[in-house]
Amino acid sequence: GDKFRLLRGNAWDPAAWGAQPDTRHTHVILMEVLDNLPHDRVVRAGAREPWRQTCVVAPGGVMAEGPWQEVAEEVTDPLVQRALDAVYKPATLDDRMNARFNQLLDFLLARPPDPAIPGDTEVLWLPTACLSLLDVLHAVRPNHSLLAADFDAL
Repeated sequence: GDKFRLLRGNAWDPAAWGAQPDTRHTHVILMEVLDNLPHDRVVRAGAREPWRQTCVVAPGGVMAEGPWQEVAEEVTDPLVQRALDAVYKPATLDDRMNARFNQLLDFLLARPPDPAIPGDTEVLWLPTACLSLLDVLHAVRPNHSLLAADFDAL
């Protein structure tokens, strides 16, 4: 009967899940999916500065040809803002002390700072595509149980 059904298609397309939301209890299995989805990068120059989303642009206006340049701009993407609100937690005193200790250790060991990350710049990679996929899943299978597994090594 209908105890097991395999669906193959674009998971972001609600039509791939069926004509309308299915409220029956559903088990969804995602293997090696979530960590392979695109992430959005946000940066800020210091703890008191606002987060800025990064975008790649072609100053000449033709993305296919380049040259390309990364720019940081005000967060305007609502998905980036939702992900940022969900995953970012301000640094604790211990976190700040560890960062200062690591800077001192780098100085004592004569390790040069990474020139790509100036000073107090913070960088976060937000799982925005994952958030978008989970939004679709919740809309099309509101009564689901999710099993997701991603492996770095076996």
